[in-house]
This record gives sequence, structure tokens and C-alpha cells, in this order.
Amino acid sequence: PLLPLHTSAPMSFSTLHIARVEHTSPRSVVVSGSRGEQLQVQALDEDLLRVCFQPTGTPKLKRTWTINPGGCSPIPVEGWERGQISRFPKITSSSYAVPDGRYGCLETERLKVSFENAVGLPLRLSFATRNCDGDACVFLEDAKTGGFEYAERTGAVRHMKKRRPHGREYYYGGGDGAGILDRYGQRRRVGATDAMGYRNSPEVASDPLYKQWPFYITLCVDESGRSTGAYGIFYDTGARGVLDFGSEISAFRGSFRKAEFEDGDLDIYIMHAPSIKGVVDRFTWLTGRPAMPPKWCLGYLASTMAYTERPKAQEELLGFVEKCRTLVVPHKAEKRRLFRLSLFHHHHRHTSSDASHSSAHRSGGSNTSLTSALSEGSKEDGGASASGGGGKDIVGIPCDGFHLSSGYTCVDVVSKSSGAPTFGPRCVFTLNKRRVPDAKKMFDTFNANGINVLPNIKPWLLKDYHPDYSDVAVTRAATLRAPNGQGAQEDLFWAGEAGTYAGGSYVDFLSSAGFAWWKERAADLCSLGVRALWNDNNEFEVQDNYALCGNAPDQTRVGLVLNVQSVLMARASYEAIRQVHPTVRPVVVSRAGGPGIQRYAAQTWSGDNTTSWETLQWNTPQGLSLSLCGWPGNGHDIGGFAGPMPDKEMLIRWCQSGSLQPRFSIHSWNSDGSCTEVWTYPEELDTMVAILHSRYAFMPYLYTLYWRAHISGEPIARPLVYEFPNDYYSRSDRNLTLSDESVEVNHAASCDWMLGPALLVAPVYRPHLASRDVYLPGDKDTLWCGWHCGKWYGGGHILHAVEAPLHRATPPLFVRAGHVILMADLSQLPTVHTMQDVAAARRVAILFCPSTGGTCEGEFYEDSGDGPVNVEDNNGSSSSSNIN
Repeated sequence: PLLPLHTSAPMSFSTLHIARVEHTSPRSVVVSGSRGEQLQVQALDEDLLRVCFQPTGTPKLKRTWTINPGGCSPIPVEGWERGQISRFPKITSSSYAVPDGRYGCLETERLKVSFENAVGLPLRLSFATRNCDGDACVFLEDAKTGGFEYAERTGAVRHMKKRRPHGREYYYGGGDGAGILDRYGQRRRVGATDAMGYRNSPEVASDPLYKQWPFYITLCVDESGRSTGAYGIFYDTGARGVLDFGSEISAFRGSFRKAEFEDGDLDIYIMHAPSIKGVVDRFTWLTGRPAMPPKWCLGYLASTMAYTERPKAQEELLGFVEKCRTLVVPHKAEKRRLFRLSLFHHHHRHTSSDASHSSAHRSGGSNTSLTSALSEGSKEDGGASASGGGGKDIVGIPCDGFHLSSGYTCVDVVSKSSGAPTFGPRCVFTLNKRRVPDAKKMFDTFNANGINVLPNIKPWLLKDYHPDYSDVAVTRAATLRAPNGQGAQEDLFWAGEAGTYAGGSYVDFLSSAGFAWWKERAADLCSLGVRALWNDNNEFEVQDNYALCGNAPDQTRVGLVLNVQSVLMARASYEAIRQVHPTVRPVVVSRAGGPGIQRYAAQTWSGDNTTSWETLQWNTPQGLSLSLCGWPGNGHDIGGFAGPMPDKEMLIRWCQSGSLQPRFSIHSWNSDGSCTEVWTYPEELDTMVAILHSRYAFMPYLYTLYWRAHISGEPIARPLVYEFPNDYYSRSDRNLTLSDESVEVNHAASCDWMLGPALLVAPVYRPHLASRDVYLPGDKDTLWCGWHCGKWYGGGHILHAVEAPLHRATPPLFVRAGHVILMADLSQLPTVHTMQDVAAARRVAILFCPSTGGTCEGEFYEDSGDGPVNVEDNNGSSSSSNIN
């Protein structure tokens, strides 16, 4: 059996030495090693290379489910052959040459890879960019002891690379790892686990977490401190492993970093670009653009485990719907005056556009709170609004979705003590009639109130409890198979209560039978009125890497394709929704996954976090890291999933932060059995609703960012370094250390973010604060407008004691000069219950120009909010507009 990399068992590695060149062409070179190994380098595009190292000389896994360049065509469920260069653009500038006896070079118009094979020394590769004069500048090179190592006894493989000093290189990505955003000096496991209650601070960072994502980005910096470009390295493998960014040191090897995997080949894609933006664009071009969700996904998505755990779950759930639509939120003028201020001021300029049905405002001089005017109504206008403008109470709260936790799938068992029926383990695609006696009626009620239900589904069947186990595992052979191929692979799974487990088997999504069975049963669930599915507990923690999966006779070891299982699970759920509801955009929310899953799962979250200020702060870089890795529709369990109920201050601060992240969901399984909800603290209900209305007012801007992510892979929430790569302090928390009194500024590079290119978000992460210091990125030529004060500031310095009242709808916000924020004016709407209500609101474009005659630009996308996304063939259902 394979030895996991986190054990202390010694492994002996061999290093690749070239024996001879086997084949060359203008786009490819193949060399063999002295012990039968094989290395292939391919020029896939001018800025994209593939390096494939096979220790045995033949591929251990022939197919890929990840690589889909430019979305050339849908990947077959069985995958397609690796290394098919015909799927990539034709390039004519590549060539292979041997300038002297020891070196070979494969070149494109932009890149050059050199083979260094000195007699008696291991093979080393170096990668360089080519400037307009043809000169090359090395950006990546193998370690001095060689780049490719393997352990014959265990099957493990290593990629060893030279590491430059911190300050000359910064590393970002690797999925949803905890700790600071800059990975330099860290060691992160590549794997996925059900990490309930994990810690995520730099001091105590649980590892691994939920995403198995072997991709990261390197930002290169020259001696003067200027960025010279960036590159991404993607390992197309489903094996567990380690990314070591300099945690391990060796005087013999020199400064190095490595990627190490338990099994498989090294199938590496290296992409270079002038900036991090270009790398993210290229990576999502290679693995697939993120799915575009319907507008309702941008709204408040409620969730709790508590309702479905109760005996009369359906009554509790329908009670939630009624409360959402009838709850009266009292007007509290003394509190609302903190955030209800007029958009207009003595410098305002108002213009209207018949074409866009929007208004444009230029912000200059000293203006006041913008969010408030749009979500609360203007006191000067005397307008009554959905948010209580004019002193009126609010009826109902915004809510667009509800996550139906797995308690609805519990099967009845006989109590050993009383002999009476009791609720037993959870069995996917079953419905407990005692808890949910009429599921269709329940879903219809949710749908009639504009609340989309996302039922929780898990990828295993319990052997002694699931009614379909024999059919799926035995008759259909649709589960993972035992290593000898005889019967189902059996593992232990969570049975439903804390600390309870039962035997069962994972559905095998690489097999035609497993994929088809899941899609069939998911379609049955969708036929009850469900238009979204919640893929949960899908980390595939298989206890034997040699268990078999796929179709005979081409079955493979599951240890080679662990994250592929969760990708295909998302695809099966996605296709089931589309089959039943062909006119809607399928919504799949998945907890785990690997590269490529973003094509099917529009949203994800950071898993089962805990209730603490630490979690509130350090969930942020987890989401930003994942956004750089191509899965931008992410968020967190607001208020904390596990642990105590958050106090009112923590809950408000968490909601303020979460309202400006791509996904907004409050989810809980509190230790006392309570639910964390919008109305948990009645005395703060008006503040909570104001936060929700603020998010809904930002919908036009946020929806455009989702569209940009869909067409180009751009992150929705993005770290400061993405927009400001030349700002020293935006690159790493290590670059900005002041004092304990400025911890927010110390961690601005990880914990503040840009929402799109325009909006800087600076949440409050500590209790009992009414202000915080804020670092404004950029330089003196970068100008920022305070969202709440209207004053202009230069970039590259710290603003001290920025006001951050607890009862304001948003945290401190700043807008970059020259940008436009398009918002929905909710002030005249009778109610704001769903994103569909917001569709009727007037659009207001706010232009941030520091002086008269300044230039502002903004791109905005609108459509019906559901159905196909087709900007090229605009038939009136969608439009993309530019405001200049």
C-alpha cells in the first residue's frame, strides 16, 4: 500500500538523469532517463507549457477530467486522453534546437525552456521569458540537485524547484488553505478532509481542509521592487500530496520548494503572464470558466441544521418561510440616522439616460453615505422605502435561498430501549415521511415565496441502512470497488449524530453506472420542485488508495483521482437539474472539489468553521486564495457553524463582512441546539435587515462581477495584490508590521479585499471597536474616495481611526478614482423580499471623479437573472453596457 506523505516512514527517491533524446518536433521534445523514465515537454501556446514526467516510462493515468482549453468542447464523462496537443491553438513560432552538446531548448515567441544535462548530473529545466530582442530572463528553474524525483517502492513523485528570497518571490493559492495569503515559507498538504471545527489563524492553521487544489501562483519581483510578471504551476493529479513553499530547508539542496504526491506521474502545466490577472485568466481558460449563477444566488441564502433535526421539520421549515415574509421590522430613527444620509450634496450632478434607464452621479468634494440613500430612502425626498424610509416599519426580510440540511434523509430505525421508531442514519435521496410528510408541497411553498431550496446530498450509501445499497453496490457495481475487484470498497461514514459511524460505500462517479444512478436519483429530487443541489461531505476520504474506480477494463486506483470524484459528482448534479429544468441555470453548491469543478458548481464555502473572531478574520484569506485558483463564487458560514451562538456584536460584524463577499449565507449547528438567524437578536433586527438591503442594493455591481468571472475567470473578491502588484505592502502580511494596536493594517494583505476593481472593503475583526486603521493600497497617484464620508485620499498610506459604527450597514469602504459603481435604488420599492424585487428598482451609476473633468469607466451586465447567458447574441434578454 502507498505510504502517506505525512507519516515518518523513510522514502528513498531517485533522480532523473537523461539517457537520450527520443523525439523532437517544433512543439514537443521527449527524452528518456537512464532507468527507463520518460519526460515530455510540450509548447501548448505561446505562454503555456506542459511538462510530463513518467517514472515508469508509461502513464499511470491515461485520462484527464480537468483540462479543457478554451472550453473547446464538453469533456466526456470518461475523460479524454492526456497531452492531446490538437486541442490547443496552433502556433508557428515554436522550435527545438540543441545549441551545444549539453543543452537543448524548446522556444515559443514568448517563452524558452532549456534542458541542462551536464555529464553525471541530474536533468534540470529552466524557464525564461523572451523580450522583443530575443533575450531570455529566467523566472523558474529546477533545484540544483535536479527537478524530478520518484520513489520506486511507494510510487511517490517530487518536483523540486529553486526558491528565491522572500521579497523576490511571493506564492499564492493552493486552494482554501488557512493562514496568511502569502504562502512563502509554509507547507500545505494537497488533500481534502472533513475538517469540522478547524482552526485557521496563522498561529494555528488546520491542514488540510476541504479543497484538493494543486495549483499556485508565483509573483516575481526585481531588485528595485517592481513586479516583473507572474506564473502559475498546475499539477494535473488527483493524488494526495504536499506543496512546500520553503518550510523544508537543506544546505545540500540549496534554497528550494517542492511539490510531492503519493502516486501518479508529474503532469505539470506552466503558464506565464505579465500579472497575476493574466495567470488567473489563463488557468481558468485551461480548466474551465466558472459557471454563471442566477441572480437569486447573490441574495441571502439561509441555512441551519436545526430545523431538519426536529420531529416536525416540515412545520418548522414552513414557519421559517412565513416569518421571512411577514416579520415586522420596527423603525428606529435614533439608530438609523447613523446610516441614513442623503446621496446628494452641494456638488452633485444628476443626469439620466433613457437607454440605460439609470442615473449617474459624480462624487466630488465631500459627499455622504451612498449605500444608505439607495437602501433607506432620502430624508430630504421624504420617500417611504422598503427599508423604512420616512419612518415606516419594514414587512418581511430579503431571502432568496434556503439550504435544506440532511436531517430530512434520516431513515426510521427501531429504538433498542423503547422498541419505538426513532430517527436513524442519513441516507441520500430518501425522504423521512415523519419529518417531511409532503416534500412537494413544502418545496412549492418555498418556491411560491421566491425562496429556492438547496437539499443536502452526500455521496455514500450506508450498507445496513440505505434501501438501495444492494442494488447500487452489488447489482449495478456503481460504487468504488475493493482493490482486488471483488465487491464494493467499504469505508466508515458519519451516521448522523456526533461521533457515530456506520459502514458503507462511496458512489463511483468515474463509472458509467455510478454517474447514471446519481443523475437519475438527483433528477427525481429535482422533479419535486428543486432547482438547486447542495453537494456535501464530498471530500472522498477513501481509506485505501488502491480501491478501484471507473469502467472495466480501464479501472484505475482511486488514489489517483480523489478530487476528480467530487468534480464529477458536481457534474452529475448539474446535469440532473438541467435535465428536469432546461430553462434555468443549474445551481450546484459543493463543499469539496478540485480544479475543473467551477464549471459545474457556481458556489462553494469554507466548510464547517467555528464561532470566533479568529474565524471571522481568517476565513477571508481562505476565500481570496480560492478565488485566485479559479473558484470565485465562495463564502463562509456567517456566525460560525460549530460552537456557541455568536454574540450580537460578532454576528453584526460577520454579516457586514459577508454582505460584501461573493456568497452570503448564515449557517449554524450551535452547541446548544439553537439557530443563528437574522432575527436572533430582536433588538438588532433593523441593523441586520439594513445589512441585507445594502447587499441587495449592490446587486447590479455584484452581478456584473459574477458575469466577468464567468467570461474571464476574474475573481469577484480579490486580494489587494491582484490589483496592486507593485505595492510592497499589498503583497504580504510580512511586509507591513506596525503594532498590536494596528492588527487590521498588519494583515491588510490577507484580510482586506477589493470587491471587483473599484471597491476596497475593510471589515472590523475585533470586538468593542468603533473605528479601525485602514491601509489604502497603491501610490500617491492612486486616489480613494471614502464611501461614508466622501473625502478623497491618496494611496500608499494608512488612515487612522476610520469610523466603523456597529450599526452601520457596511464596514469601512473606499472607492478607487476613475471607477463606477452601479447600484439598485431600493428606496421606492414596496418590499424587498428577493432579487426579483430588485430587478424592478431604478439603476443608479455613481461616478467617482476627484475633480471636474475627470474620467470614469465602468462595465455592467444585466439580464433576466436566469436562463442561458448569451452576450454575443443579444435578443433583449441580456445586455452589456459601458459607462464612460
